[in-house]
Amino acid sequence: LKRSPDVDAMIGVLKSRRLRGEVVDGFDLAKHYHSRTREHAIKELGRHLNVDTTPEGFVSVSVAARDPQLAADLANALVSELDRYNRDTSVESFACSHALMRSFRA
Repeated sequence: LKRSPDVDAMIGVLKSRRLRGEVVDGFDLAKHYHSRTREHAIKELGRHLNVDTTPEGFVSVSVAARDPQLAADLANALVSELDRYNRDTSVESFACSHALMRSFRA
Protein backbone atom coordinates (compact mmCIF):
# COMPACT_ATOMS: atom_id res chain seq x y z
CA LEU A 1 0.00 0.00 0.00
CA LYS A 2 1.48 3.30 -1.11
CA ARG A 3 1.36 6.15 1.40
CA SER A 4 -0.06 9.52 0.43
CA PRO A 5 2.09 12.66 0.58
CA ASP A 6 -0.10 13.90 3.47
CA VAL A 7 0.60 10.76 5.50
CA ASP A 8 4.33 11.03 4.76
CA ALA A 9 4.23 14.65 5.93
CA MET A 10 2.44 13.68 9.17
CA ILE A 11 5.01 10.98 9.84
CA GLY A 12 7.82 13.46 9.22
CA VAL A 13 6.32 15.98 11.62
CA LEU A 14 5.73 13.34 14.30
CA LYS A 15 9.36 12.23 14.08
CA SER A 16 10.70 15.77 13.97
CA ARG A 17 13.12 17.13 16.53
CA ARG A 18 10.77 20.07 17.14
CA LEU A 19 7.81 17.93 18.18
CA ARG A 20 9.96 15.58 20.23
CA GLY A 21 11.43 18.64 21.95
CA GLU A 22 7.98 19.89 22.91
CA VAL A 23 7.15 16.52 24.47
CA VAL A 24 10.54 16.28 26.22
CA ASP A 25 9.90 19.68 27.79
CA GLY A 26 6.28 18.93 28.66
CA PHE A 27 7.11 15.69 30.46
CA ASP A 28 10.53 16.67 31.81
CA LEU A 29 11.96 13.66 30.00
CA ALA A 30 15.54 14.83 30.48
CA LYS A 31 15.11 13.86 34.11
CA HIS A 32 13.22 10.66 33.24
CA TYR A 33 15.93 9.53 30.79
CA HIS A 34 18.71 10.71 33.15
CA SER A 35 19.98 12.92 30.33
CA ARG A 36 22.59 15.59 30.84
CA THR A 37 21.09 17.70 28.07
CA ARG A 38 17.74 18.36 26.44
CA GLU A 39 19.23 17.26 23.12
CA HIS A 40 20.12 13.85 24.53
CA ALA A 41 16.57 13.44 25.85
CA ILE A 42 15.16 14.34 22.42
CA LYS A 43 17.34 11.66 20.83
CA GLU A 44 16.36 9.16 23.51
CA LEU A 45 12.67 9.79 22.89
CA GLY A 46 13.35 9.24 19.19
CA ARG A 47 14.85 5.83 19.97
CA HIS A 48 11.69 4.86 21.87
CA LEU A 49 9.29 6.29 19.28
CA ASN A 50 7.67 4.25 16.52
CA VAL A 51 5.63 6.01 13.84
CA ASP A 52 4.28 4.03 10.91
CA THR A 53 1.13 3.33 8.94
CA THR A 54 -1.40 0.60 9.49
CA PRO A 55 -2.49 -1.67 6.63
CA GLU A 56 -5.57 0.57 6.31
CA GLY A 57 -3.35 3.63 5.75
CA PHE A 58 -3.77 5.26 9.18
CA VAL A 59 -0.82 6.71 11.06
CA SER A 60 0.18 4.70 14.13
CA VAL A 61 2.17 6.25 16.99
CA SER A 62 3.64 4.27 19.87
CA VAL A 63 6.28 4.95 22.48
CA ALA A 64 8.14 2.27 24.42
CA ALA A 65 8.37 2.88 28.15
CA ARG A 66 8.48 0.72 31.27
CA ASP A 67 5.37 2.48 32.54
CA PRO A 68 2.45 1.76 30.16
CA GLN A 69 0.63 4.91 31.26
CA LEU A 70 3.68 7.06 30.47
CA ALA A 71 3.97 5.36 27.07
CA ALA A 72 0.32 6.15 26.30
CA ASP A 73 0.64 9.73 27.59
CA LEU A 74 3.72 10.36 25.44
CA ALA A 75 2.06 8.94 22.30
CA ASN A 76 -1.06 11.03 22.96
CA ALA A 77 1.06 14.14 23.54
CA LEU A 78 2.84 13.64 20.21
CA VAL A 79 -0.51 13.35 18.43
CA SER A 80 -1.75 16.49 20.22
CA GLU A 81 1.39 18.34 19.16
CA LEU A 82 0.83 17.18 15.57
CA ASP A 83 -2.72 18.52 15.74
CA ARG A 84 -1.47 21.86 17.09
CA TYR A 85 1.20 22.02 14.38
CA ASN A 86 -1.41 21.36 11.69
CA ARG A 87 -3.74 24.04 13.05
CA ASP A 88 -0.90 26.57 13.32
CA THR A 89 0.32 25.91 9.78
CA SER A 90 -3.24 26.05 8.42
CA VAL A 91 -3.79 29.47 10.00
CA GLU A 92 -0.38 30.65 8.79
CA SER A 93 -1.09 29.38 5.27
CA PHE A 94 -4.47 31.11 5.25
CA ALA A 95 -2.90 34.39 6.40
CA CYS A 96 -0.29 34.21 3.63
CA SER A 97 -2.91 33.39 1.00
CA HIS A 98 -5.14 36.20 2.25
CA ALA A 99 -2.26 38.70 2.11
CA LEU A 100 -1.38 37.53 -1.41
CA MET A 101 -4.98 37.95 -2.60
CA ARG A 102 -5.09 41.46 -1.10
CA SER A 103 -1.91 42.38 -2.95
CA PHE A 104 -3.51 41.29 -6.26
CA ARG A 105 -6.52 43.54 -5.58
CA ALA A 106 -4.38 46.59 -4.88
